Amino acid sequence: MVYGHNRLALAEKLGVEELHVPHLDDKNVAEARRIGAMQNIASGAGTAIDAAKFFRDTGIRDVNAIKKVGLPLSSGMAGKGLSLASLPSEIFDQVVRGELSIDRAAILGNSGLSEDAQREALKFAGKPSKTSNRQLQELVDIRRY
Repeated sequence: MVYGHNRLALAEKLGVEELHVPHLDDKNVAEARRIGAMQNIASGAGTAIDAAKFFRDTGIRDVNAIKKVGLPLSSGMAGKGLSLASLPSEIFDQVVRGELSIDRAAILGNSGLSEDAQREALKFAGKPSKTSNRQLQELVDIRRY
């Protein structure tokens, strides 16, 4: 299944016995996955992590590239996904595992800092109990200038 797994899970939970499942006629699994991801991002149905995985897989790294493939930025998911896609792999993995919040990670990913500078900023900021997201943003802003 390319997309619709949340819909299927809800249908199963509610005991729905029949469910319309759209069929994609694509050349391969990667193309079907790309189309499903784009539909989820466009409709706001996925998550920022899903969008980031798509952007990382396709090499999309800026707003112009998002617009070029026809994805809207209005839902905010594409923008936040783009921020997460700019993270170093080990920091992105922390987000996927739930060890680092999406909002905190998006501050780093949207910073324009090099991957090394993002690592340093996160290390310096420490846990959210030590510094707030606002303080992390200030730290990133200082590093940029």
